[in-house]
Amino acid sequence: NLDISNPSSLDITNAPIGRYELYYITGNSNCVPDTALVTLFVISKPNAGNDINTSVCIGSQIDLITHLSGVDKTGRVLNANMHSGLSGSLWNTNGLDEGTYRFEYVVDGVFPCASAKANVNIELKPSLNAGPDIMETFCDTKTIRLSDYLNTADKGGTFYYLGQPVSDDIFATFDNVDTYIFTYEVGDGITCPVMTSTITLSKVNKPERLMPKCSP
Repeated sequence: NLDISNPSSLDITNAPIGRYELYYITGNSNCVPDTALVTLFVISKPNAGNDINTSVCIGSQIDLITHLSGVDKTGRVLNANMHSGLSGSLWNTNGLDEGTYRFEYVVDGVFPCASAKANVNIELKPSLNAGPDIMETFCDTKTIRLSDYLNTADKGGTFYYLGQPVSDDIFATFDNVDTYIFTYEVGDGITCPVMTSTITLSKVNKPERLMPKCSP
């Protein structure tokens, strides 16, 4: 439902996508009312996601769009630096030199929405590093971003908990335990050897604020 209490300023912030028909009626007791139909279309705002930095091995063939999470997958990859090996969103890195390669992902907007853009930075390496094993603590919370605990490791790998991949590196499935053990894995086992590290996180309970009690 739309809030039309102020016809001069219509707030569609929480309006579902769709078509809306509004009637504007003007007139007074001495005039026949005049009516105008206003048709409003609420469309999706394009979403290209956030800029990403990831690493892959030389010789890999990857779909750049798969490295973007929570985005509109109908966009296109721009190759302003004319890196070789790109066809559509598929990039064949065979024969390329080690280094950083930059692309741009664009989701075109439909008027009046502007297009959305995100930078895709790929570090091309002969091998990938999963980093050292880590033991850390975390404050009792609703979610953990596991990538925050990577130090010298290459980004773009996969986190696992109890053998299951952790979506978007965000962990939110807490049990009644105080210690959580994750595995971080890089490499595809074809162009890159598979490397793993272990991240052990121990929960620290939030401090409670105790109110002083008055003596009777």
